[in-house]
Amino acid sequence: MGDARLLWTFSAVLDVPFAKAKSLLFHVPADREGKPMLPFVLRWGQPTVASGQWDIRGGPEQFTIRYGPKTLDSRLRLELHQAEARWIVQGNWWYRGECELAPLERGCELTYRVYDATGNPAWLMSLFHRFNHHRAKVKRDFDRLVQAVYQHIGLEE
Repeated sequence: MGDARLLWTFSAVLDVPFAKAKSLLFHVPADREGKPMLPFVLRWGQPTVASGQWDIRGGPEQFTIRYGPKTLDSRLRLELHQAEARWIVQGNWWYRGECELAPLERGCELTYRVYDATGNPAWLMSLFHRFNHHRAKVKRDFDRLVQAVYQHIGLEE
């Protein structure tokens, strides 16, 4: 993973069968023409991505996702490692997120790690994140993802 520094880790124990959670979180649906659609995991994060202003290409394990107004040309790179129940998303100029799902005796654990992928000095990135409230935003997105899993599977947390 190079020089990326771990910034934050969020995790939640899900009272959901591992197989159900894995099929939901690590599946990229296709439309009627076979074109990849936005994966469930990204519908609960980046608001611009989730709003439907996106174009996804690639597959079955590596995708490039363009989102937002065409003038911005914002991109995410998504890697799905279905056998390991793990996905990696890299986007913006600083961000790398890794999500893993692990089976437990009852249910499973979802863990999300956020890395600083810039290679800039830690003090500079700390100021940047503090000013932009990134940790709080990512935590809210992670909590929304956990709630969405329960809602989609038809269970209440």
